[in-house]
Amino acid sequence: MQPVESDHVTIPLVSTGNGSTNRGETKLSFSGISYTIARRHGPKQVLDQLSGTFRSGRLASIIGPSGAGKTSLLNVLGGFRPRDVRGSILLNDQELSVGSYRAKVAYNTQQIALLPNITVKETLEFAVDLRTRYGKSKVRKRKTVEDVIALLGLDKCAHSQVRVISGGERKRLSIAQELISEPKIMLFDEPTSGLDSEASYQVVSYLRELARQDRCVVSVVHQPSSDLLELFDDVYVLSSGRCMYRGSLDGMIPYFENVGLVCPQYYNRADFALSTIRDYILSILRLGGLILLGAMIGIIYYDIGNDASKIISNTAFICISLALVVFINAVAVVLSFPMEMAVLTREYQANCYSIAAYYFAKLTTDFVPMIVGNASLPHNHLLHEAGQPVELDRFLRFGAILLLTGWFGQIFGLFGGSYLPRSNFAPFVVPVAILTMVLTRLKVPPRPFTASTGPILRARPAVTTHGCAPSKPGDQVLAMLDMDQADYGVDGGGLAAIVGVMHVVVYVCLRVKD
Repeated sequence: MQPVESDHVTIPLVSTGNGSTNRGETKLSFSGISYTIARRHGPKQVLDQLSGTFRSGRLASIIGPSGAGKTSLLNVLGGFRPRDVRGSILLNDQELSVGSYRAKVAYNTQQIALLPNITVKETLEFAVDLRTRYGKSKVRKRKTVEDVIALLGLDKCAHSQVRVISGGERKRLSIAQELISEPKIMLFDEPTSGLDSEASYQVVSYLRELARQDRCVVSVVHQPSSDLLELFDDVYVLSSGRCMYRGSLDGMIPYFENVGLVCPQYYNRADFALSTIRDYILSILRLGGLILLGAMIGIIYYDIGNDASKIISNTAFICISLALVVFINAVAVVLSFPMEMAVLTREYQANCYSIAAYYFAKLTTDFVPMIVGNASLPHNHLLHEAGQPVELDRFLRFGAILLLTGWFGQIFGLFGGSYLPRSNFAPFVVPVAILTMVLTRLKVPPRPFTASTGPILRARPAVTTHGCAPSKPGDQVLAMLDMDQADYGVDGGGLAAIVGVMHVVVYVCLRVKD
C-alpha cells in the first residue's frame, strides 16, 4: 500500500505564517566591479571599482540618479556579465561557476513578459512545472502554487486572466514566478515603476517579507518616498558608476553629516542623497562658468593694475567682475529653483514642513558652497591676473564686496523663481533683467555695487609704463564717477541692507504663492 501524501506541505523558505526557516546566512559579496563601454567619442566608465555586501534577512535598495549604473550593476550581480566586466562575485565567500551561480539567483527585470490569456493560477502552475526539480508530486506542486499565491496576496485575482489584472498584481505575479525555484538571492530592477504609491508600498512590503525569510533581496528603486524608503534596511547609493554610500539606512544621514552635508529635518533621506549628487554637479557647472569667464576677463585686463594710463580700464575691470559674480549666481539658481518649487508646493500642501523651515534650510545649505566658494575663487584669480596691488586692505575689501554681490545674485535668482507667475518665465526674464541693469549703469555704476572701486583706484602709480603722467589720477576718476566722497562702510552696509530686504521679499513671495 502506497503512503498517502499529506496536504500540509510547504515549499522551503515560503510560509504564510509568522515562522521562517533558517538555513544560515546567505551573503552576496562583490569587489572591484568595473565595466567600460566603447563609444564613438571615447570609452565610458559605467561601473568604477564597486564593492559591497548584501546579506539575507535584510532588504537592500540601490538608488541613484539616471545613468548612475544601477541597472548595469544589477545585471552583473544577476550573472549576466559582459566579457569586459572585471571584478569578482562571491556567494557565501565562494566563487561559483556561471551556471551554478545563476541557478541560485532570481533576477526580475523591469519589463514584465507574461502570457495575457491565461489566469494567474495557471501562470504559476506552468512555472512550477518548468522550474521545479523532477520527482515533485502534483500535491506538492499544487501546495507550492497555493502558498505563493497566499504569500503575495494574489488570492482575489488567482482565477483572473493576466491581461485584466492591475499593474501591482502583475508585479507580484512576476515575483511569484521567481519564488517557484526557491532562490537564495532575489534581484529586482525598479519593481515599483509605473505603480501608484499604494501599490508600490504593497510590492515593497512583500519584498521585505521575502527578505525576512532568510533571503538576500536587492532592489533598484527610483526616487522612493519616505514611507517606501523606511521599508529598506540597507542602501547602496550610486553616482556616475561610483559608490557614494553603502550601509544601513539609519547610518546614511550621519555619514553625510560627517562630510559636511546636513539633511534638513523631515526631509526624505533618499531625496537628500540624490540631491547631494545633483547639487555637486550644479556646483561644478557654476564654478566652471566662473573659471571660464574669469579667465576671459583676466586675459582682456591682464596686468592693467601696474599701468596708470589704464586707470579707466581698472574701473571697467571691477564693474565687469562684479557683474560676472551676480550673473553666474543668479542664473545657476533660477535654472534649478523651478524644479524645487514644484516639490516645495507638493510637500508644503502635505504639511511636511513650513515655508520658513524650507527657506532657512535653503539659505543655510546654499551659502557656504555656492556663495563663499564662488566669491573667493574669482577674487583671488582676477586680482592676480589684473596685476592689482597685493595689499591686505584692498584684498579684504574687494573680497567682501564680491561676497555680497554674489549673495545678491543668489537671492535675485530666488526672487525671479518665486515671483514670476509661471516657472518657465524665470530662466528668460532674470538674465534679461540683470543685463538691463548692467547696460543702464555702465556710465555711472550704482555705488553700493562698486564700493570697492575706491580702495583699488586710489594711490595708483604716478607714471605710466612709458614714463608719462597718467591722464587722470585715481582721485579725479573717482570724482568723475561721483565716488570721491564714497564711504566703504556706508556703501557696503547699503548693499548688505539690499540683500537683507531681498530675503524678506522672497520669503513673502513664497508665502503668497503657496
